[in-house]
Amino acid sequence: MGFLVGWSTLFAVLLTVTMLAPFLMWRCRSLPVPPAPAVPIAPLTSQHSQPSKNTPTSNQPIPTPGPQPPHSTPPLVVAPATMLPLPLMPLPRGGSAKEFALHGCTSMQEALDQYAVFHGESLQHVATNGCQQARYLVMVADEGLGNRLRVLVSLYLMAMITKRVFVVDWVHPFPLDNIFTAPVGLNWTAKAPVQCTSKLYDFSSNKLNSRIDRMKTDDFVASYPEPVVRIKTTIPFYGYLVHHEVWGPVLRRLFGMHGIPQLLQYLAVPSPAVQRLVDPLLQRVGNGELISVHLRTGVVDRQRNLWINDKTTHFLMSCVLTTFHMKVRHKRNPFVFMASDSAAEYEWLAKRIPPDRFLRVPGRAAHIASEQHSLEDYQKAAADWFMLGEADLRFGTGGSSFSAMAMKRKAGLTYLFPRDHASPEHIMLNLKSNDLTPSIPEWCLLQQHYSDRLAQLPEALRTIDWPELHGIGRQGKGSA
Repeated sequence: MGFLVGWSTLFAVLLTVTMLAPFLMWRCRSLPVPPAPAVPIAPLTSQHSQPSKNTPTSNQPIPTPGPQPPHSTPPLVVAPATMLPLPLMPLPRGGSAKEFALHGCTSMQEALDQYAVFHGESLQHVATNGCQQARYLVMVADEGLGNRLRVLVSLYLMAMITKRVFVVDWVHPFPLDNIFTAPVGLNWTAKAPVQCTSKLYDFSSNKLNSRIDRMKTDDFVASYPEPVVRIKTTIPFYGYLVHHEVWGPVLRRLFGMHGIPQLLQYLAVPSPAVQRLVDPLLQRVGNGELISVHLRTGVVDRQRNLWINDKTTHFLMSCVLTTFHMKVRHKRNPFVFMASDSAAEYEWLAKRIPPDRFLRVPGRAAHIASEQHSLEDYQKAAADWFMLGEADLRFGTGGSSFSAMAMKRKAGLTYLFPRDHASPEHIMLNLKSNDLTPSIPEWCLLQQHYSDRLAQLPEALRTIDWPELHGIGRQGKGSA
């Protein structure tokens, strides 16, 4: 009997639910339900996937993020594969070299100091443990002094980035220490262990252009895996490194966009022999103003017409003379230092400037890449390079890495004149397009070619007596 009562109750419940279900469903559909607020859906991304084109998004625009505070370390990116920070390499037994991480430094000076310690201690570990943890970057010197110096800066930065020991293979035409003194803490003439695996990357053959093309994105650790990496090039890598998508922010934070002068002053220290050539000239200048001019004609390397034409030479030299006389008039106590591969150009300018105001390093002009010069000529070229960079105002021939690197040593006004343009007007346009200060060359241009417009010159320049500038045309070159 109880069994029948239980089944009757269950049947009654099921019958009631069946009868009420249609009414409840109709009632729920008729109630007003407010729409859910639109929420932007951010696409999911990862290191191995990209957002799909079909990813749903909101109709409301996603707000533009505001400026973010500068990172103390660069953000990670998917490419290149080089991770930041680079994992610390396991050190050989027998000690622990100071950990060096460029991205962790807070200033350029800290980076230089810490790398010097890392460099010295790493050399000690390799001497004790052989190739176990050898990581060297060797600069193979090539071509002239200007090219060598820009490669010196470039590969030093690359060594800091890749945590390698930077050394220099510079023995021709004479060893490096004849003109430069190594920075404190750097034994850059140390020899990489010959028993360690090494590879030469010769960029001078134009066979490695593909590596240049990816220099701004390259994973330098993976691309140059050998224990001893030797690089031969004349290409200034620092321009690529400063814009590298991972390391560029680090270098710009530490060195700025114009960090080359500080690096050159740190890396390029004159040897005692070169310092002895430079000191007497700087003592003569004292508190005066120094104007420097580098005129490369190609006489030494027999490429005269490839370097600079006569009209450009004429304009450059007249600018130097005009500038000198302007500073005389303003009582600036000016001196002119000249470096050139042409004895004729020395003679021409020396006849138009008082002897006690005209400076030069005595000796024969030398091209660093040549094997036919004496050690004294080699050191004279280095002294020329240092003096050009000491000037307050510099004039030089464009296309010469010797000029360019000398004039990057210190801050100051620099005018590099294009070597292959025929008209001074074209030169002026080039100077302005390169954001070089045009004021003094404009006065030179007016003085030389537009005598009827001399009234536009400032009073100090118009009232000066210019006996040396009478008949300044190159037809009279060589005569007093």
